[in-house]
Amino acid sequence: MLNRNSSKPLSRRPLNILWNFLILLSTAWYGFSVPIEFALKLDMPSWTQLLDITLSIIFLLDILTVFRTPFLKNNEVISDPILIRQHYVKHRLVLDFIGAIPWDVVILLAFPPHYLNANLIALTRLLRMLRLFRVPSIVANLRKRTGNAFVDAIYLETSQKVKMSLMAFWVMVGLNAIACGWILVHDVPAEGPASTYLRAFYWLIVTVATVGYGDITPQNDLSRIYATLVMLVGIAMYGTIIGSVSTTI
Repeated sequence: MLNRNSSKPLSRRPLNILWNFLILLSTAWYGFSVPIEFALKLDMPSWTQLLDITLSIIFLLDILTVFRTPFLKNNEVISDPILIRQHYVKHRLVLDFIGAIPWDVVILLAFPPHYLNANLIALTRLLRMLRLFRVPSIVANLRKRTGNAFVDAIYLETSQKVKMSLMAFWVMVGLNAIACGWILVHDVPAEGPASTYLRAFYWLIVTVATVGYGDITPQNDLSRIYATLVMLVGIAMYGTIIGSVSTTI
């Protein structure tokens, strides 16, 4: 069923905004914290397990809301519940479900301690980052203004502010992940976690910005290959940012 005038009651709008902000902050938390935990091999306190379970419940509830959210296809707003379910199941349900489950907590509860592998548990937490694929649609929901899904879709497609906000978010997520990757491949001196991450992020900015002070250099073949790839990423990143800013201006 096609509907160009799909809208929600105004009374539900504040609740919608609050819910989408909650989902966005929860997703951003995992996008930044999980790579840091994995790279620095941090022993997370017990309260983080409770946080994981709470956010998992929130993410599962979010999946239920998506089953009722109209979507745009070929410039038509699809609001038929059956078509919405079919579209979501086909395109995104699996990724959202995998990213919603706290697999590390499941493993801790399901297996005896002597069978557990710390590296495997840390690796399963990376699955949380699959939730990052929801960020564009969450931002879109936050930016809806008119209550008319068709008009909102056109606005979001052409809004430079939305595009710039998303670009800034992805750049920060990418820089954080690259800095954490440098910690994994580089022979890091024995320092505290905060100093280790700060040195890695400092090296990243110096490398991407093509300043190249040379005070932190690759020490093995793997780190040299990684540094080369980061330089190439930096060149592409500059081109993308400059192009987007020029378009906005």
